[in-house]
Amino acid sequence: PRLWLFLVAGLLLGAMTLGDIGQHFPDTDPRWKDADSRVFLRHCAKLMQERHWRLVHADLTLIAEAPLVAIVPDAFGRCPPPDVARDVRLALGIES
Repeated sequence: PRLWLFLVAGLLLGAMTLGDIGQHFPDTDPRWKDADSRVFLRHCAKLMQERHWRLVHADLTLIAEAPLVAIVPDAFGRCPPPDVARDVRLALGIES
């Protein structure tokens, strides 16, 4: 689930033309090492609210090279895991 939430956060930042997730949460900052991806998504929700944006639809397709999947097979699980949609709705304040 963490990977999917991280991807959604990155996609939202891109859609708002606010750079990539690394600009908001640099991997050189130890605060973000192993951070919960919901933190990134909540940050995006705040930016969306400030700009009067709202998520209407998200269609996610993950394409990865075989080595990445082989290294972290559990990171992907079901595509996407059922709790990802719930976490996205909660972080963005979307009623189901």
